[in-house]
Parts: sequence; structure tokens; C-alpha cells
Amino acid sequence: MKTDLIKIVIVDDHPIVIEGLKMMLKSEPLFSISQSFTSGIEAVNFINSDEADIVFLDIALPDSNGINLCKEIKKKITQYLCYYV
Repeated sequence: MKTDLIKIVIVDDHPIVIEGLKMMLKSEPLFSISQSFTSGIEAVNFINSDEADIVFLDIALPDSNGINLCKEIKKKITQYLCYYV
């Protein structure tokens, strides 16, 4: 039985947070880190053109507000799940 991997996008302006989340998640066989970003704008561009199941999202990004960014993502693609970090 083949299980589809859960595709994750990480958005945080602190690279050490991104690396920490990647290290924690890589040991879970069901997760796949699709991409990580330090910019909200870059993340939205990626999410609009690529698939992800979960978005780990910093609420205080230099170029955007994470809460508003999550609302924007969910308007376009309702099956996304955003977690604030």
C-alpha cells in the first residue's frame, strides 16, 4: 500500500527556525519538505503554482503579516492548512 507524502512548505524569516523545523520533520517518513522561504511574497508565488498540504508560517515576516498571508492562501486554495510559528 503506497501512501502519498504530506507536502510541507515552511515560511520564516529566520533560517535557523527553518533548519530546526526541517530537522524535526525529516525523521517523519510521511512528511516531505516541498520548499522553504524567508519571504511571504515568494512563498505565495510558490504556493499558487505548486502543491503543498501544510504551510508552517511565521506571523511576523518583514515583507508581510503571516496572519493575512494565511488568509490570502486559504482564499485561493481552501484545502491548505496553515500553522503559525
